[in-house]
Amino acid sequence: MMAKQRLNHHLGLSGYTTRLAAYGDRLVPPVCLLCYSAPDIGHGLCSHCQSTLPINHNPCPVCALPDHGPLPCRRCRENPPPYRAIVAPFVYAKPISHLIRHLKFRQRLELIRPLTELWLEAVAPMVEHPMRLIPVPMDHRSLRERGFNAAIEIARVIGRHLSISTDVKRVVKVRRTPAQSTLSAKQRARIRSGVFQCIAPTTERLIAVVDDVVTSTETARAVAGCLCTDNNVSVVVWAIARTTPHRLCR
Repeated sequence: MMAKQRLNHHLGLSGYTTRLAAYGDRLVPPVCLLCYSAPDIGHGLCSHCQSTLPINHNPCPVCALPDHGPLPCRRCRENPPPYRAIVAPFVYAKPISHLIRHLKFRQRLELIRPLTELWLEAVAPMVEHPMRLIPVPMDHRSLRERGFNAAIEIARVIGRHLSISTDVKRVVKVRRTPAQSTLSAKQRARIRSGVFQCIAPTTERLIAVVDDVVTSTETARAVAGCLCTDNNVSVVVWAIARTTPHRLCR
């Protein structure tokens, strides 16, 4: 019971790790959270690691597919998504991919800070702020196995910085799906039907769906689709990174 209460705290797991990191910084000078070999110059990374960040250049203005702008890509033209646009300032490549994988699969919650701070610095001043943040949900079994939802923790930190509330209950994942990395693009599109469900009416004019990585966009389409039940509702997708066409892995 105590563990559940801690997990449900309004600050989230990232709130506790941020406080612990601040306390530790007063005791030991911080070093890069990625290479551990150089001092932290900001966002938890050293100057070398920050210089190698893979920027998403010339993305599709709708799905953020790298090097497919400035006009919408062919898929977005032929099969328009239910969301207005995806905002993903980085490409899913080293070292961003390492940070995200270590966060999700090695439970390195301290990496939430550099990931969210880098996102905020890159795009927050340029995007329209929504009325609500909706993290992409996990099914109950997957959440129990991993212990946390990275999308929720990322959304909570971004929300605190931008003074936007995060709604973790609006959309639920009603059935489990195979790991994304094991599926082709066609298989992802097929299994996404009916996976997510919106359990409360959407009254906000603009909502941002938050995730760590956008791959084939099928998850983004499914979540945005269940939120866009009213023509007056607009959905954007905020993510840390976007995969390239030849690397649809998660």
